[in-house]
Amino acid sequence: MDIKSAEKIVIDNCLGGNDSFVYKLNSESVFSKESFWLFYDSIAYLVENGVKTDEITKCLCIGYQRVLQEFIYHFSPVDVAQIEGFPENYNDYIEKLDFAILAYFDGNPTLIENERFDLQQ
Repeated sequence: MDIKSAEKIVIDNCLGGNDSFVYKLNSESVFSKESFWLFYDSIAYLVENGVKTDEITKCLCIGYQRVLQEFIYHFSPVDVAQIEGFPENYNDYIEKLDFAILAYFDGNPTLIENERFDLQQ
């Protein structure tokens, strides 16, 4: 991965495009582990390389908000769509993204060290 591709993945998740994790959740009602890890790894890559721009910050906030919204909609009794393959350990996925976003804002790569998490790739 390089900085440009990591930024593109974050932007795609913000916009819900190009087969991103958000696209798969929203448009296909599918939880794609592959797309999740691509989104997570792109954030981790940006953190590890000290990349922080206004555009990426905005896109990370929007992309993460959209992920959480889709998770909430999945549990809504009035929402007609159910996410196929939604993991029972969805809290572990939320935790990984929480810490990735926190690491980005704090500029602290130690927050995303794998030993900290039950969920592993």
